[in-house]
Amino acid sequence: MKMTSKFRSVFLVSISVAFLALFLGVARFVLVEDVHSHEKYIPDKSQYAIQIQGKEIFKTSIHDLFLEYPDREIFNLLQKLIIEGTTSQKIKDIGINVLSDVFIFNYSTAGGEFFGFIFQLTNSNSFQKNLLDQVSKNTGGACNSETGILLMFKPAFEKTVLSKSEIEKEALQILNNPQQGKYFTENQLSDNSFLLLEKTSSDPTSFFGTGNVSLHSQDSILKIKGSFSTNKKIPKSNWSLRPHGFHLSSSLLTSEIKDSIQKQLQKQGFDLPKPAKIAFNYAGIQMGNGGIIPKVELLLEFDTVVPKNKLIEPKSWRKLGFTLSEKSAQEYVLSNGSTEFLLLFLDAKTVFIGSNKTNLSQQQNNRLFHLTGDARYLTKIEGGGLIAMSLNLYPPFRISKDFVESLKTSDVEIYTKNGKSIVRGEISFREKKSVTVETMRLFLKLNEL
Repeated sequence: MKMTSKFRSVFLVSISVAFLALFLGVARFVLVEDVHSHEKYIPDKSQYAIQIQGKEIFKTSIHDLFLEYPDREIFNLLQKLIIEGTTSQKIKDIGINVLSDVFIFNYSTAGGEFFGFIFQLTNSNSFQKNLLDQVSKNTGGACNSETGILLMFKPAFEKTVLSKSEIEKEALQILNNPQQGKYFTENQLSDNSFLLLEKTSSDPTSFFGTGNVSLHSQDSILKIKGSFSTNKKIPKSNWSLRPHGFHLSSSLLTSEIKDSIQKQLQKQGFDLPKPAKIAFNYAGIQMGNGGIIPKVELLLEFDTVVPKNKLIEPKSWRKLGFTLSEKSAQEYVLSNGSTEFLLLFLDAKTVFIGSNKTNLSQQQNNRLFHLTGDARYLTKIEGGGLIAMSLNLYPPFRISKDFVESLKTSDVEIYTKNGKSIVRGEISFREKKSVTVETMRLFLKLNEL
């Protein structure tokens, strides 16, 4: 698993500057340095914009790592990164002031969608040579002496490709025409705030209208809060799934997500409509003679009526290792050895698959999205012997497992109230664990793969 070269470079430079600045005794100086504001380059036509507060992330990381939660493993990883990166010339100066804010924006054109990144620069020549000159297709940018813009193009049609010069022309147009600044004028990031997303244009095809959401840390808790106006109503579901284990439910499925789920179902032999809502409870996997069996409860609501015959095709289930038997007109049993799942047709558009139906509920609520529970279930394995042991030793899995082990609980939701969509939640880490330190550990370890 390799981080892409340009984002890896940004990350390496950020860590290097933080580490060296501390030991050179200049951290205090750089933290009070005034940072040039460059949000004026966010195009007014942007559908949304994100502000990442680099100086606050740096300040909190230094405070947590060296004062509150000193960690020998991270010190060693940082030291290794600096020494190896310097001697092998892996760390290249890409000319970005890592203590300044980074702004991200997007806007659509007839040919596709642009995603942009705005940086304050310390060296425009390095930004051009070591970043812009190294980018691949559908990516490019431009810079002046103070500000750099990196643009990525997502084509509406698969074969559409923009040359580097075409994207450079687009970036220069942004750079040469600073806007009046409709973003981040009324809403400002406070202390301990890392990120602010603002949406000031209301696309009638989008569920969310204007509004904002922010992320900030408080001790070992990452808090999320915000609200948006609502452009259109999403019909309430007749069924819901009470949270158990690690839970996710969402009625906010984009067309891309709907297409992806439908294609995955078709690959397994189930020709079904596109989903309108998905909810699941996950409690790990069970490995045994029957293979790998997920401990899951799944609720799927579709856009249109579910063709029942397409979902009770025995051949498709046999390919997945299950035998199908009918219990009643609306209830079937899926068997794999001693493991059984129920397949229930709850109504014309809604299907449930799970070991039991006690967590099913017909109580309607105003939730559009809910993520909650213990993330450790995501990497939980029962049984499996040597296979499970080998998986636990596999570096990407082990690193991910170490990270989720540092988490205590997650609870993030989006719900409607008085015509608005309210975003609230928090992700809490275990005692003596820090948001910044554990995230830093994750990226440093992934970088070594």
